[in-house]
Amino acid sequence: MSDKILIVDDEPDLRLLVRMTLEGNGYEVVEASTAAEAVTRAITESPGLILLDIRLPDAEGFEVLKTLKGTPELADIPVVMMSAHSSPPTLRRAETIGSHDYLIKPFKQDALLDLVRKHLPSP
Repeated sequence: MSDKILIVDDEPDLRLLVRMTLEGNGYEVVEASTAAEAVTRAITESPGLILLDIRLPDAEGFEVLKTLKGTPELADIPVVMMSAHSSPPTLRRAETIGSHDYLIKPFKQDALLDLVRKHLPSP
């Protein structure tokens, strides 16, 4: 399994914060800011983990998750949904579609690292 992590979020500041945290802990990071770019990057980069925002400019993260889970070469990659929305229906929807975990924004760097290490061995 790759120690590469794909961050999918339309907020450049958040991607930068996540990138700095993960790279500072030895992970390789690639980024996408749209749903279309997320799927393309997942195919070309073969990440070991995907951090996926629920709200993207061109589609809901839930739609991206469905596409990832429906693509044989991507289906086994763990996906962690990220959102400020923590309502039980939103969490259940993410889990039902195939999310491996959920990270509620804003989050602390330690929470991010704990979650990443849960799904991806340390590099």
